[in-house]
Amino acid sequence: MNDYGMAEVEIENSDVIFRRASKKYQIDEDGNIKWESLGLRVHHKETSLSVVIAKLSSKEEAQVDPDKYEVYQLKAEIPRQLLLGVFHSPSKNAGAHGSIAGFFTEKKQRELAMAMKVLK
Repeated sequence: MNDYGMAEVEIENSDVIFRRASKKYQIDEDGNIKWESLGLRVHHKETSLSVVIAKLSSKEEAQVDPDKYEVYQLKAEIPRQLLLGVFHSPSKNAGAHGSIAGFFTEKKQRELAMAMKVLK
C-alpha cells in the first residue's frame, strides 16, 4: 500500500505504458514525440517521468484533452533495457499513474522517443 492506501500493481515487461504529449510543444512535424520531452525537468525537481499504466486506464483517460494532447505507447521492457525503472506510483487522483525513473541521458531519451508509437 502507498501513502494513499492504494495497492501498487506489478508492472511486467510486456505491459504497455502511455505517455501524454502536448501537440503544441512536444511533438515534431512528423508526428513523433520529441526526445527532449522525455527528460526530467530539474527546475521542477522531478525524480521520474510520469506515465500511465495502460492495463489500469484507457487512452481516453490518459489523453485528458484530445485537442491538446496525443498519447504515445511503449512496452515497459524498453525503458528497462535502458536501465531505467518502471513502476506503478498511484496517487490520490490518479490510480493508474506510473513512473519511469533512473539516470536519463540524451541517448536514452532518443531511444525512448524512437520506441514510442502514437495511439490513434
